[in-house]
Amino acid sequence: MKKFNILLIATVLIAAITYLFALRRCAQEGIKIERNEEIKSTPNIVTEVKKIGKWEFLSIKIEELVDTTKGVLFKDKLSAIYYGTLRYGIDCSKAENDWFTQSGDTVYARLPEVSLLDDYFLDEAATTTVFASGSFTSDDRRDMRERAIKRMLEKSEKMGYKETAQENAKEQITIFLQQLGIKNIVFMD
Repeated sequence: MKKFNILLIATVLIAAITYLFALRRCAQEGIKIERNEEIKSTPNIVTEVKKIGKWEFLSIKIEELVDTTKGVLFKDKLSAIYYGTLRYGIDCSKAENDWFTQSGDTVYARLPEVSLLDDYFLDEAATTTVFASGSFTSDDRRDMRERAIKRMLEKSEKMGYKETAQENAKEQITIFLQQLGIKNIVFMD
């Protein structure tokens, strides 16, 4: 038991002496803590943006009521509501090689034109027949579907969704690049 007490006292003494030396050294030199929040950007980071694929900047749910009639004496009538989701964005794989260039701490961005990311935006499963009397062929229904698509695209153009998506693209890309530590972003139109 005597050996154990001696070992315990020796261990405590060594720990205390080590602590005092460390404390004295820190008091002489001081402790510095530096924080660097800047991320150094490399051309690889900017180049990797191209690998994102399709980058969506605006999604609009849209619906359109379309009706048709046929017949002379006894008119057959059909009315349906078509639903769709227009997704505007940039297909990064179709962008030119120099759509992002970097010079020093400035990135120059030449964004491709925003477009519909999917031409098949109509949700045919959600189509609701509002009124139907008589008989209609698959050609009649196809014509109604095509009219609905055309009207949805016209409505989208009239409302300026594509332009809104282009502005959203600039805002989101600016935020993305700033989070990578790039402070100066210039959009070349």
